[in-house]
Formats: sequence, C-alpha cells, structure tokens
Amino acid sequence: LRLKPTAAGRVDAPFQLAFFTRILFSCLIDADRTRTEEFCDHQASAERSQLGSGTCRPSLAALKNELDASLRKKQTEAEPTEVNRQRAIILNYCREAADLLPGFFSLNVPTGGGKTLSSLAFALKHAVHHKLARVVVAIPFTSIIEQTADVYRAALGPLAVVGLVEHHTNLQPARDTRSNQLGSENWDAPLIVTTNVQLLESLFAYRTSPCRKLHNLARSVIVLDEAQTIPVELLRPALAALRELVLNYGCSIVLCTATQPALERRTDFDIGLDAVRPIIPDASPLFRALRRVEVCTLGKLPDSELALRLAKEKSVLCIVNTRKHASRLYDQVTEMLGSDDCFQLSTWMCGAHRRAVLKIIRTRLASKQPCRVVSTQLVEAGVDLDFPVVYRAEAGFDSIAQAAGRCNREGLLALGLTYVFEAEEKPPAGLLRASAEAGKELLTKYPDPLAPEAIEAYFRLLYWTQKNNWDKHK
Repeated sequence: LRLKPTAAGRVDAPFQLAFFTRILFSCLIDADRTRTEEFCDHQASAERSQLGSGTCRPSLAALKNELDASLRKKQTEAEPTEVNRQRAIILNYCREAADLLPGFFSLNVPTGGGKTLSSLAFALKHAVHHKLARVVVAIPFTSIIEQTADVYRAALGPLAVVGLVEHHTNLQPARDTRSNQLGSENWDAPLIVTTNVQLLESLFAYRTSPCRKLHNLARSVIVLDEAQTIPVELLRPALAALRELVLNYGCSIVLCTATQPALERRTDFDIGLDAVRPIIPDASPLFRALRRVEVCTLGKLPDSELALRLAKEKSVLCIVNTRKHASRLYDQVTEMLGSDDCFQLSTWMCGAHRRAVLKIIRTRLASKQPCRVVSTQLVEAGVDLDFPVVYRAEAGFDSIAQAAGRCNREGLLALGLTYVFEAEEKPPAGLLRASAEAGKELLTKYPDPLAPEAIEAYFRLLYWTQKNNWDKHK
C-alpha cells in the first residue's frame, strides 16, 4: 500500500492502514458470503451470477445515454421560465465538469435548481469518461430518498429496474425486488441510492453485513446530497474516510448543497477537505437569478396567533422543530377550519401514509385548492413542494434556506414570502438548539439569512469553532 499525502502534505498512516485492513476485510466477507451462497443456495447464486455477468444489469454508459435522452425530452417540454433556463445552465456546467480528473467536487446550487438530475448527469458522465465502477448517491433523510429514487426511475426508464439499487430502511416491499435485495447486500450494481447512515456504517461499522459492501466503493463516484448535514460530532472521522477514498481508492466525491460549502479546509477548520473543485466556478449569478423568496423575521409568535395566521392563508406551509408542536398547531388550525384542507406531516407517520398525504398535497397545490400544511423539518431538504408562503420556527441558516426552498419553488410568483418566528417552546437540546441559537445570534448582523456571507458566517460559528466536538464519540 502506497500512502499518498493530502494536498496539505499530511499522511495519516495509522488511519490509512486501518482503512486498508477494513477494505481487505470487506473483500473477504463478500467472497465468503458469495461462496457460501453458491454452496447452499444454488438459485440465489445463479441469480447473482446472472446480474453480475454484465448481460443483465445495464452499463453506466447505457444509463448515461438513457438519462441524456430523458433530459433532452424534459427540456423540450419545459415551460420557458427563468427557473428552467437557470436549470439548463446548471446542467451544462455539470456536463462540462465531468471530464475533469477524479477527486473532490462541490455542486453549490440554489434550492429548486434541479441538482437531483444535474448531479446524476455529472456522475454518470464522469464515471463513463474515467472508467469508474459505479455511482453511489447518499441522502441524509429517508423522507426524500424515495422521491429521489422515483425521479431517477422516471429518467432512466426500464433500465432502472435492475440498474438502480435502492437501499434504506423505509423501502416499500413492492420495490424490494430480488435484484434489489441482492444488490443491497454488497452494492454490486451500477447505481446505488442509499442513506448517509448506510454509507457511514459501511465505512466504520464493525459488523460483517455493513462492511461487506465497503470494497465496492473503490473507483466509484459518490454523490453526497445535502453534504452540510453531516453531524458536527462525526465530522473528523467522516471527512477522514472521504479523504481516504479519494486519495487511495480512486473515488470522486461530489458535495451537493444549496448552501455555501461547509466542509472545505481553511485555517480555522484544519480537518476540512483539500482541493475541492467547484463544478460551477461562480454560483453567485445563479443565486441572484434564482432568488424567488423574501425572508421576514417576526419575533416571538404564540401558537394562537400563528394558527390564526395559517388559517387566513389559502396555501401555506409551516415548519416547526418538534412533532408535538406540529401536532398541537395542526389541531388548533383544524379547529378553526375543519380538516378537509389542513394536513400534518411528521416522522410519526409510517412511510406509506406520508407518501399518500404528500400526493394529496401536491394535487391540491397543482389545482389551486386550499392547502395548509404543518410539518416537522422532514419536508425541508429536497421534498418537492411549492407554496406561496412558508413559516419556519427559529432554526439554523441552512434550515431556513431549505425551508425557503419550498416557497415559490418554480418561480411562478414575483416573490414568495418566508417568515421566521420564535416559537413558544425552544428547539430540542442538541444540534437543533445549537443551530437555532447560532442562527438567532447572527440574524441581527445578517437580516437576510440566504445571503452567501450569512451562510458562511453561520457555518463558521456552528462547525468551524467546535473543535472539541468534531470527534465527540472518539
């Protein structure tokens, strides 16, 4: 094993040797399980062999061609709005950057900028150009992973049936085909859609099943959606593992975010990632062009007044920090109006119920029917909803930016309105409260929490100054 230094000239030999040992362990576990399956379960072994032969699972080149055709059709049929024009610009940037040498990339795109498909277009073209093995898309929240997988299936057509493996705990039985089950065991497929939890467990867990797929991350394109959501207390180990995958295992890693990159190395954040190349050289014009929301600060807002405000709006989304608060607020609004046009979303709901309610909400929004939604933060990152007005309980600037991304998402209004308010109860102790307190502290200096300089100041306060917590669990 040749230990390559980072761009900053650092070599972390103990960590690199430990990581190499885990890669070997992963190879051993996968070989052992595959041979045992061959001996004990001939049918499963034959199915796996057929999938891995190259005649069943489509190639990355085939997936790329199918995606390109789908995107051409999508662009032809799209309305000629400013939002769609900017989405086309972002897609072109992604395609142009795909020929660059493997390494770290950042894709800093405003919410609603179409980064779900643009990042996939980059990843597939980059993988084909550099003859990499697969694309792994890691998403922080189970509430949006199925939505992302659905978008990919629509774009990739019949190739997605065996070409895409969806791996997470909320998987619907109908989607958990035999092909998906086999691919989830060792990620031996061209396109994997999974959660950050599955990815991090593969990198660090000591159990055999999570470790089995680790070696198949080598020579992959790994897309980290909402990269800024890696918990502060896991930053040091998580970034060390990502750095090692790029340095010694031929990976390319794309940090996707709608806020300013938080994970790059700087003087006050020496564990950050080196040599991260932006796919979009200057995202400022995009943020200006895609600015569709004005953020207003309301101060303290009692539930009774908040419920009254929500009841007066025809279509509105309110995001609060706890499930109990969401439930209590929903009850107050429905007491005023009845429940026909009021909806609640939270992680208390099972996945199937949540999907059904989201479908009803989208239908009502599309047909301009009254629609008032009270939700926890599960809708913030990536859930495709478009409200004219959004209320957000005090939170970090990244959460406020994500909440604003559900407001005037398609740019059909001159300007949408997002109100930030102080709720009756504080956010739960831990990351949510620390984020909210950092946001509250900075709001006096940065009244526009969506401004790039505000986001940078927020991450400096929340991430970069918490050196003692970067590896809290050691």
